Amino acid sequence: MTIGLPAEPGTRREAVSRPRFSLLRMLRSGILWLAAALGIASIVLFAICMIFQLRPQIVVSGSMEPTIPVGSMILATEVSAAEIAPGDVVTVDRPGGRGLVSHRVVSIESQNGGYSIVLKGDANETADPEPYLVSTVGKLVVSLPVVGYVAAALKTPIGIGSVVALLILVFVLGFVGRSGAGSSRRGRTAN
Repeated sequence: MTIGLPAEPGTRREAVSRPRFSLLRMLRSGILWLAAALGIASIVLFAICMIFQLRPQIVVSGSMEPTIPVGSMILATEVSAAEIAPGDVVTVDRPGGRGLVSHRVVSIESQNGGYSIVLKGDANETADPEPYLVSTVGKLVVSLPVVGYVAAALKTPIGIGSVVALLILVFVLGFVGRSGAGSSRRGRTAN
């Protein structure tokens, strides 16, 4: 049968195969691209942290705004306190194991084999109440806005469950439609 000629009465005409852009196909493609982009971004960030010995931290307070907004991820490298100067942004442990603080260095003094540093958040009117006694600090290398929100969300049970669900969905969508398309092609015969 020649395509383009009218079909004879009582005969079936073979449908011309055209690419179908169904909602399922677009959804599958979008989810697969999203998963690939997130996977690549995670691998690149992990590799950069390992190669350059950077420690990621999530900014949870507005004390450094607008320079470093809440929800940013900062990457810091550990350096000797002797290598920092006023104006540098550093991360240090709070006294009493109360977590970390990332503020700007106001002053630094050598003291008893270590260093006493005074820090102040850019959004704060006064310096932190007590100087920090340190020998090393995490010196800010880069700040990545919004990335901290994503990282924090992925650490929650809902975030972990969402990642697992996305992986299962990617696996399922990788096979849905493909197995049906292959069998329907095999089942077609030329008239």
